[in-house]
Amino acid sequence: PSPSPDCVLESPLHDSQVRGRGRGARAMDDKDARSAGVQAVEAGLTSGLTALAFSSLGVLAANKFWPAFRNGLNVSGKTALVVTPFFFYFFLDAEHAINDSRQERFEKLRSSRKA
Repeated sequence: PSPSPDCVLESPLHDSQVRGRGRGARAMDDKDARSAGVQAVEAGLTSGLTALAFSSLGVLAANKFWPAFRNGLNVSGKTALVVTPFFFYFFLDAEHAINDSRQERFEKLRSSRKA
């Protein structure tokens, strides 16, 4: 049997608490969530595209001037070397931006409760 909707679990991730109906942490409203998402994508794209540019130039230079690299690695391997830094920095900085948004919201809620 499923728990009743009035039941509030201790977990901070319980559905009623995430939606802001419970006694736990309140969720971001839609405007804050979209804003945090946009900031995360912008931060991720900025660093990801920078990494993509440098990794592309590195693979291009290695392919042109290093015969062992050119002959020893197929197209899939070279493509992986180009795109992997993009995804790494995109996700890393996007996660940091989302965490910063959560921290700012937490500090705002905390300061409003003290007042």
